[in-house]
Order: sequence, then structure tokens, then C-alpha cells
Amino acid sequence: MSKEDYELALEQLRNKVSDIDYVQEFQRLEELIKSDKEIWTQEEKMKDLQKEGILFQKIDKHQAYEITMGEARAIEEELNANPLIRQYRSKLEDVSDLLQYITGELEDRINSRLQLIDEEEN
Repeated sequence: MSKEDYELALEQLRNKVSDIDYVQEFQRLEELIKSDKEIWTQEEKMKDLQKEGILFQKIDKHQAYEITMGEARAIEEELNANPLIRQYRSKLEDVSDLLQYITGELEDRINSRLQLIDEEEN
């Protein structure tokens, strides 16, 4: 497969995925969240606190870990109360499942082709 063929196949896959209704809904919800500065700021703050918490855990700072993760959980609970966030996360799960399926299918097909090539060489 040439690079051009690969690029074309990739573009076709992107187009097919982006035509799926729940992918479009996910993208719409994502844009709404990004445009809501308060939600976006809280989401980013929660992610930063979670990263800090993991760092504190790795360096055995248990009290700092508990405090930081508690703050992150409080923000997460606040965000989870927002209907827009709940819809977004539901669609995120659907899109994630789709991507895992596509990845698995590609992996299986590639492995099958590689096995055929290997068998032909032996």
C-alpha cells in the first residue's frame, strides 16, 4: 500500500466515523463545553488536580494526595450534576467504544495479513 493509498483510506475512515450520528452529537456537545468557560475551567482544574494527586501518590505524600484528590472529586461531583456534562460523557463512552472496536478490527486484520505473509515465506 502506498502512502497515498494509506492517506486516502484514512480520510475515508475519518469521514465514515464523522458521519455517525452519535459521533456528531459528541462533537457538538464537546464544542458546547469548550465554549462554556466555567465548565471548561473546572474540567481543566479537575484534570490538573488529578495529575497532581497521582504525582503525590508516587512520591509517597499521602496527605497531599488525599487533599488533592478530594478537591478533584468535589469538582467532578459538581460537573457530574450538569446535564450537559452527563450527555457529553455518555457520548464519549459511545465514541470510545467505537474507536476500540475499529482499533481491534484493524489489529485483527493486520495480524491476519502478517500471519499469511509469514506462512508464505516459510
